[in-house]
Amino acid sequence: MNEFELTESVGRKKAKRLFNKYELVESDNIFSCWDFSGRTQSIADEAVNYFIEVKNRDLKSTTYDTTFLEVEKLNALKAVADANEKAAIFYLCFFNDDIAYMFNLRKIDITNVSIFQMNLRHKTAIDVGIKQKLLIEIPLELGKRYKVN
Repeated sequence: MNEFELTESVGRKKAKRLFNKYELVESDNIFSCWDFSGRTQSIADEAVNYFIEVKNRDLKSTTYDTTFLEVEKLNALKAVADANEKAAIFYLCFFNDDIAYMFNLRKIDITNVSIFQMNLRHKTAIDVGIKQKLLIEIPLELGKRYKVN
C-alpha cells in the first residue's frame, strides 16, 4: 500500500467507525470523487441516496474556522449525485484532534462562501507536483461537529 492509499484508508476507516450504524458502500476506486455511497430512509420514510467524500486533515479543528474543498471535486460529486436521483452529497472532514465535521453540500450556497485559487500538491497525500486549484472555503459552523473516538 503506497502513501496515498494509506491516507485514503485512514479516513475511510474513521468514517466507518463514526457511522458504524449505517451501511456504507465503499468506492472500489480510491481516485473516485466519492469514498462512500448508500441509501437511507428520510423522516418521511422515503429512500434517499447519498454520497460521501472523506478527507483526513493533518491539523487541529481549531486551527482555522473554515475548511476547503476543491471546486473540481464538488462539481464531480454533483454530477455523480445528480445522475443518481439527485442524491444527497456530504463532505466529511476529520482533523487530528479527534474532531470531525460533516457538511451537507446540497445545503451550502456556494455564492455565499469564498472561492479562491491556491497552489497545492496535485495529490494531497503524495508529492507528485504542484497544481493550481480552485477551492471553496467552507465555514465550520455550516457543518455538524462530531467527537471521534
